[in-house]
Amino acid sequence: MHPEDLESAETGEAGRTKPSKAHRGRKALFKLGLARGWLSIDEIERAIPLDATSAAERWLLYYSLRAAQIEIRE
Repeated sequence: MHPEDLESAETGEAGRTKPSKAHRGRKALFKLGLARGWLSIDEIERAIPLDATSAAERWLLYYSLRAAQIEIRE
């Protein structure tokens, strides 16, 4: 995060930055995927809208899910 981003970030208790909607979505996906062993592409796309992440962030998400041995199904 760049210093100028800190000024505009939402803050919660004790001045901590609140996690973004995309961050909360990723956490939920990993929790479900690890418990169940798989996720559908539709579940991933609903949890992380296209406008919430860059192409590189989406690629990293899919890569990380596979690295965590979470199967991605059609």
